[in-house]
Amino acid sequence: MNNWTKAVSVKMLTWAAVANLAIMPCLLPFASAAYAQPGFETAPTAAVLDFNNTSGYGGAGLARAAADAVGLEIRKSNRFALMQQSAVDRQLSDLGLATPLNRVGYLRLGQALRTDTFITGDVRSVTFSGTPRQCRVILEVRFVDTASGETVNGSVKAGMSNPRPGYSGEDDTLLNEAIGNAAFEAVREVLTYTIPESTVLNTRAAREVILNSGLRSGIKEGMEMIIIRRGEEVARVRVRRVSDHDAEAIIIAETRGVRPEDKARAIFRIPEVSVDRASGRVIEHSTSRSRSKGLGAIGSVLLAVGVIYAVTKMASGNNEAAGKVVAEPGRDRNGLPIMQVTWSPSIFAKSDVNRIQWQIYRSDVQTTDGNGARVPVGVLQGNQTTFIDTLIPATFVYASLPHHEQAAEDPNYTDGTGVAITPGVNYTYEVALTYSQLQVTGGQSQTVFRTSRATGNASATVIAPPTIVTPLNRSQDVDPRDVQFTWTTSAGANEYVVEVSYDKTFINRAQTFVSPIISSTGGGGISLSTERLNIEGAPLNINRGQRVRLFWRVGARSAFDRPGPRPDPAGNGSRFVFSDPFEFDTQELPPPPNQ
Repeated sequence: MNNWTKAVSVKMLTWAAVANLAIMPCLLPFASAAYAQPGFETAPTAAVLDFNNTSGYGGAGLARAAADAVGLEIRKSNRFALMQQSAVDRQLSDLGLATPLNRVGYLRLGQALRTDTFITGDVRSVTFSGTPRQCRVILEVRFVDTASGETVNGSVKAGMSNPRPGYSGEDDTLLNEAIGNAAFEAVREVLTYTIPESTVLNTRAAREVILNSGLRSGIKEGMEMIIIRRGEEVARVRVRRVSDHDAEAIIIAETRGVRPEDKARAIFRIPEVSVDRASGRVIEHSTSRSRSKGLGAIGSVLLAVGVIYAVTKMASGNNEAAGKVVAEPGRDRNGLPIMQVTWSPSIFAKSDVNRIQWQIYRSDVQTTDGNGARVPVGVLQGNQTTFIDTLIPATFVYASLPHHEQAAEDPNYTDGTGVAITPGVNYTYEVALTYSQLQVTGGQSQTVFRTSRATGNASATVIAPPTIVTPLNRSQDVDPRDVQFTWTTSAGANEYVVEVSYDKTFINRAQTFVSPIISSTGGGGISLSTERLNIEGAPLNINRGQRVRLFWRVGARSAFDRPGPRPDPAGNGSRFVFSDPFEFDTQELPPPPNQ
């Protein structure tokens, strides 16, 4: 009955260290490493392995379908470079291995494939219930580190098929949909989790290790971590004391000994879960998941370090001028998709330099000109820090100066034309500064020009506003007790929200109906609807015995983008790209019973 072979398948520095400039020998090697690797970081590689089916339903074909669904979500996120499945299967065969693999199997396959991560998991359960009939799948997804054979990330999520009133088709359709939804939720949680990582600062008393990260990076007492050197596991440690900014661990196993600068990575424990029968929600009973709260405000110590760092880098000519680059999709006044890129000038950029222009680079445009300078997609004056990338290529004049090169007497201004954005495509942006400064040599002064190192790595997906369909604009006699909202999906978006309000600006949030998040993994140009909804009650509180005019709109976003689309102009902080609103008039509802 089930044709599964074709299923869709930094430790905080002390003041003494700052005073003695001890930070500089530590920082400069890292700066050199970054300097030696221009352009964008290469995505880590991953290989998807067949899942294990422990549900008792569907056999090996269901396991492969789950693996295919998770692989599809990983590929859409653009966070990993996935290996071809045929190459993975061929290597498994050559090594005489079969899934599910044990730790030794992961290590052997990892060495052969030279990949960073394995993605695997289990189909825990499959159930059908309810009227209309729905399918629920519980899916466990694990990310396995190839250097250690240990799970370093994971999630357990339930996926439900959408209700289909009157559906009488095959269960396979419901099962495919439930697997796709579970895969989407699991991958989204995995990709938003910050894996606790650290660097070994020192060792002492033979068995103790000092790490340069602590509570602020998600490290906890009792956490086990693997120590990695050049891609291979050399030891395992258990954290026994931890502060905000560093930690102390004890070595529990080692093969080659631990050295300063070795990397530490937490071992992830898949949570024990159960399913609430009423809601179908997966409930975690224990978990090692600890989301990082970031470094936060570390205070004046890091400010002092930053000043020293900026001064040193200014002398080296290898400067980072843009800090905290953020990319946020949105729409313009005409409803066309845009990408807003913002940044803040670094300490260096605020120092004694004349900011001439900012150059903005995008991951799909890697062209260099005749001077060896990378061609930007846009340029802004030095006093501006917000760039809007649009469907219309920008024309500009840019300073053609190769990055990191010695100072030039002429900025070599060159005409440039950008490249239009494409809806549904995920882009990564970097920003560099062209600046001039007075250089004194041999008692003589002269103005010289440089372009800073490009920094940022801010990624986001261009999202076009959804096309809303029904209720049609200016519809009459719509029953608010039984209304369904339909729209056409946007390429690159996988989460949607419907809002209904008395006000077409949607500013009055106290009287705006907001639907739950609606997930869709089907791509753009597909018809999508809510369930049939009753919006008569709170927060709209439609009075019976009268007709009212309501406005509705749909917002779209990619769940993989952080922070997401530009905040809604209505001022509610919602991060979606919204359609223009439609309006409709409701029916005159009869009075309540017994009146």
